[in-house]
Amino acid sequence: MERTVLHADKPIENKTEDRLGRTDFAENVAEAISHYKTGQDSLVMGLCGEWGSGKTSVINMIIESLNEQGSAPIIVRFCPWYFSGQDQLLQQFFLQLASEIRSSCAIATGATQGLAQKAGEVADKIIKFSAIIRPIKHITPFVGVPSGVIDGIFNSVEKTAGKVKGIADAVGELNVQDSFDPYDMKKEIGAALSELDRKVLIIIDDIDRLTKEEIRQIFQLVKALADFKNTIYLLSFDQKEVCAALMEQTDHPERYLEKIVQIPFELPTVSPTVIFEHLTKSLDNVIVERDWNQSLQEHWEWLCHHGFKSYLTNLREVNRFLNLCQFNYRLLKGELNLVDLFVMTAINIKQPDLYRFIKENKSIFCGSEGAVSDRAKERDRSAREQYQAFRDQIVDIEKAEPLLTKLFPYLHKILSENSWGSGVDQRELERLQRIASKKHFDRFFSLSVPEGQVSDQVVHALIALQDKSELLLEGMKGYNYQQQRELIDIFYTHKDEFTDANFVSVAEALMPLAENVDESDYPGFFSSPLSGYIRQFIRDLFASNDATADEKLDYYNQLFNSSKAGANSSKAGANSSKAGAYMMSSLLMDIMEIAGARDGEGNFRRELLEQSQFKDRYEKLEEKLVAKIEQLAQGNSLQHHHKMTAILYAWRRINPDAPKDFVNTLIRTREGLIEFITASLGYFYSGRKIPKIHWEYVTDFVTDTAAFVERVREIKRNQAFDSLPEKSRVAIDVLLRSAENPNQDI
Repeated sequence: MERTVLHADKPIENKTEDRLGRTDFAENVAEAISHYKTGQDSLVMGLCGEWGSGKTSVINMIIESLNEQGSAPIIVRFCPWYFSGQDQLLQQFFLQLASEIRSSCAIATGATQGLAQKAGEVADKIIKFSAIIRPIKHITPFVGVPSGVIDGIFNSVEKTAGKVKGIADAVGELNVQDSFDPYDMKKEIGAALSELDRKVLIIIDDIDRLTKEEIRQIFQLVKALADFKNTIYLLSFDQKEVCAALMEQTDHPERYLEKIVQIPFELPTVSPTVIFEHLTKSLDNVIVERDWNQSLQEHWEWLCHHGFKSYLTNLREVNRFLNLCQFNYRLLKGELNLVDLFVMTAINIKQPDLYRFIKENKSIFCGSEGAVSDRAKERDRSAREQYQAFRDQIVDIEKAEPLLTKLFPYLHKILSENSWGSGVDQRELERLQRIASKKHFDRFFSLSVPEGQVSDQVVHALIALQDKSELLLEGMKGYNYQQQRELIDIFYTHKDEFTDANFVSVAEALMPLAENVDESDYPGFFSSPLSGYIRQFIRDLFASNDATADEKLDYYNQLFNSSKAGANSSKAGANSSKAGAYMMSSLLMDIMEIAGARDGEGNFRRELLEQSQFKDRYEKLEEKLVAKIEQLAQGNSLQHHHKMTAILYAWRRINPDAPKDFVNTLIRTREGLIEFITASLGYFYSGRKIPKIHWEYVTDFVTDTAAFVERVREIKRNQAFDSLPEKSRVAIDVLLRSAENPNQDI
């Protein structure tokens, strides 16, 4: 079973977990803190780095390094996130500072009773100081603070009760509103802290995540209110975010910070190589080997070379990326190009505005097919202008653009203004399941296969049945007409996956699909119906691998001999015989070309066949088709075939008299006459479906056209006409109009 390893966005706890090579930096900061002499003025250090760059992890390693030393400072980790508003922020800061000083000295190894007493006195002074600088009514200990926060302040539930009582007692002594001088009180606290003979390290993390007002309050606290002697502050923040917050207070936030933070440590930049190694190792644990191939590997390396290797710049981004990749991978593996999916996931995390723009502008990134023309050039120009207008609004677009032009060949084309060809092979992009494929583009954003489309996993499952024609046919029958057309088109994309030993098996499976569907309702005009798709695919399949004429004819011979394609077989029955007659007659046109029996206009010429070296082989295939058609005619099935017209003309090319005899025999009866007319009805499309019957078609097969027309008129005049099926009534009306206007295409 595949493992899901989600990556929590949490800092490391100790130096053994360090994967970014920052241990030395943390130890050096700890050493600097240790060497600062006890009893000196308050010192403020800054740990500066962008969001997600690992500041908290470094702080944890600094604390570990300090605790490894003989005389570690008293460490107070104040998290301003737990509190809101100036009153609560100040109150809880002083309460926690007092509590940590009291508890640290009480539990210190070898602590004397005198030291513990001094610590208690300092704690009391700090509490009194907090009361001086704020209205007494707001210093009710821990009002509205979650119990979990209280526990964090006091380190353990067991210690909490006594400390709260001591603090409350100290505050209670001030209820008389005694008058104190804050400046003198600060000096007293500083002197008392110096007597502890241990420095006090106050760590305030994630300052940049506070509101602007709270950020200003923290720096005022550190600089003006709590700058006690013997204290060292380690402030963690993103300098850019903090300066933006201080802009409302000063026009020169950088100078303001310089006055407060005496020693600014810039978090060491992690090498993009280290970040990327973490990313790739984690991805290796996610991807199953069978889902990765050489093509994906080459595509991955290509995109890494063009910017992806340094695109994600910190572990927070990488961990978010890995979590989303795991989810998307398990949801869409087999349906999308994994490399494109991973890169788009990174863009979504790093530049969400760009991700949304891509999602909403498919035409800009995928383009449209068609030859070079003035209209196409105008389309390209419009797409380029839309992209460039948006480009100017995106921060750091230059980081993503090399990736975009590799992901989207059309974008590369319009930006390079290359007017020669589209520069986009949509069929190849579709085969590779790339985001630039118009078929796959929407799947990258919906994270699903759109309704009505065929899943790529289904496609591969069907292709795997290429040597089992009956199973492949049954699988194809599970989809509707449009989906079957889509599948044939997709098979073209994966044509190289079909082996020559299975070409005939595939053709056997596909022929009945075109044979047994009435395509008169097909609404297309510019693209082929299903039967056209199948005929073209079989022709190109048989021509694969530069097949010789002999090899192609061998394929057709096997196919025409196949019972699955509709061979003469007592077991096959009429329906199976019907399956194949039209497709065989259609394929015979391609066989004529192989045999050299078609002229420059594509018409069959018997005299050309007489000169062909393949004359005998072609005529044997003709005989098989004739046998198939005769079986249909004798079984009373030909007149019910929706492609009767095409079959009759194929029969006529081989034996001009036989189809004519069949038709004139058929129309002797009223029922046969109606069946012939109904089967002759066709359609053309000009904004709507229009029925038609070519008069020439009637004259090609009916001997006495005048008597034929009169009999049709009699059927029309008869009261029983209204009870005929609608298609038959329409066919009769169209035929009579065609007879009255024989030179018009009705």
